[in-house]
Amino acid sequence: VDGAMAGTPARATAVQSLLATRQEICNRLARALRAAGEVVSKENGAVSCDYQRLAKLTEKALFVRHGTCDAAYKSHVRSLLFNLKDAQNPDFRRRVIAGELPPSEFVSLPVAELSSDTKKRQRDDVVDGDGKRARNKT
Repeated sequence: VDGAMAGTPARATAVQSLLATRQEICNRLARALRAAGEVVSKENGAVSCDYQRLAKLTEKALFVRHGTCDAAYKSHVRSLLFNLKDAQNPDFRRRVIAGELPPSEFVSLPVAELSSDTKKRQRDDVVDGDGKRARNKT
């Protein structure tokens, strides 16, 4: 009994830390989504979106996918934030804000599919031995 009790404060601290990390991720996602929504509104007219709710759903989908707030989770968050902020990626932003791409789907997309068309083309381009650009066939 004493051994179990001794672990309780450490466990409580770990849970508090986990919850604080998840809340901070929600806040960062909400800010990025709000900024993306402002851009989408300027480009396509007014949009209606509950950014805080969308951020919470996105974070929940990320947490379900990863099961913890480890390095892979945090890297995934950074990738989503980057792609939401990418000025060359208006289609992704619009689809997320308009609800065409629900959080459970866009957190499951491979990084390559989150990217803008420009970044996809750059990724496909490789430099051959002579310095000439060639299309990657793999």
